[in-house]
Amino acid sequence: MEVAIGSASGIDFTLLRVVRVIRIFRLVKVSKHLRAIFSTLLISLPSLGNVGALLCMLFFMFAVAGQQLFGSVEHGEFINEHANFEDFRHSILLLFRMSTGESWNGLMHDCVDAAGGFVAYT
Repeated sequence: MEVAIGSASGIDFTLLRVVRVIRIFRLVKVSKHLRAIFSTLLISLPSLGNVGALLCMLFFMFAVAGQQLFGSVEHGEFINEHANFEDFRHSILLLFRMSTGESWNGLMHDCVDAAGGFVAYT
């Protein structure tokens, strides 16, 4: 398609993508089951906003607690200049990273090792 269209391919490909998304909405109008799923999704959006607000409040509370408890942890393998509890911005980003499951156990071990409370059993 790129050879056939020529130099204005970026604009035309964007237009094609928009048309493909519009086709999905046409399918929702045609299919009874897809219409029921889509209307359920629209009805649940306010509840998703409440869950998101609760999640933001929990992240705020745990970010402040993380700053108090782990703000002075020395940098190690997982706690570094990008992932730490030294300021609020990094605390929120680190909590989001941990909530997705990205190396949360390594971060936990770095924080526990710094506190001196980790005992390795062999």
